[in-house]
Formats: sequence, C-alpha cells, structure tokens
Amino acid sequence: MAPRTGKQIAVAMTERDERDFLRFLRSTADVQLLALDSPSPDSIWLDDFPPRRSGDALSRRFALWNKAFAWQPEVQRRSHDTGVSNTLHAPVIEYLRHPFSTPAQDVGRLYWSRGLPADAGNGGDPEFARWWQQVEDWVKQHAHHRTGEGAAMHYLPWAWWRYGKWVRG
Repeated sequence: MAPRTGKQIAVAMTERDERDFLRFLRSTADVQLLALDSPSPDSIWLDDFPPRRSGDALSRRFALWNKAFAWQPEVQRRSHDTGVSNTLHAPVIEYLRHPFSTPAQDVGRLYWSRGLPADAGNGGDPEFARWWQQVEDWVKQHAHHRTGEGAAMHYLPWAWWRYGKWVRG
C-alpha cells in the first residue's frame, strides 16, 4: 500500500493569535511545544512561542506534540544549531510561522505528515486524525480566509487585522 500524503492548512498568526491557538490546543490535550531549530538543546522545550525575530530561521518552525501519543523526540546538534530530527514519524503537528515582514515563497502552515502506517508510531491512527480535524476546524472557524494562487490562506483575527485585510487579491 502506498503511503498517504500529509495534511496541511495555510495559516497566518501574530504572536497574540499564537497565544490563543496554544491556549485552544492545551484545552484539548496535554500539548508540548518544541522548537524544531534552536541555538541550543536546552531551548528546544518551550512553554510558549518565542518572540518573532525578523529573518531568523530559529524562531520560525515548531512541533506541537499531543502527549497522549507516545513519542521520544530526538535532539541533534547540527553545525549551526540544534534541532529535533524525527518529526516525520511523530505524532506532532508542525507549525511554520508565516513570514509577514518579507515576501517569501513559504507561507505559514500547520502540517501533519501522516505518511506512515499507524503502527509506526507516527500518529497515523484514527485518534490523532480526530485531533488534527479538531485543530483544523478551530482554525477555519476563527480565521478570515483569502483565496489566492493555489490554496486558501487562513488569517487568524489579529493577523487579519494587521496584515490580511490590506493585501490585494
């Protein structure tokens, strides 16, 4: 059987939206926030999203781990930073911050890989799928939507007010 492709939703959140989003996630499950790229191993495990730093890749990618699903994050030192190396097979939702300050090919997104069978421990099981759906539904319910080239962009309220409603399209 061919592996299933991942699921994703394009999303734009300000720091205030991120706090609301994390509060929602933690109302649904015991969620651990991890920085996927970090200056040191001790700054991988986070309580809250760190402040945005313009152009800084170390403050852009995160994993949202629902701890109801067993997983052991593997932290690896790399040449210029430290990161979690095994999220592809993990019961996590990856969050990439939207780059508001610079035009970029990347857009913010929430992503669940779900690429391997459920017995591989990647969260490909129906329970994780229900949690993903709950997260996706919350984003769609709270977001303003703008359709552009490709897929819809979902701006949470403060991102919409600061950026989305002024964009032509």
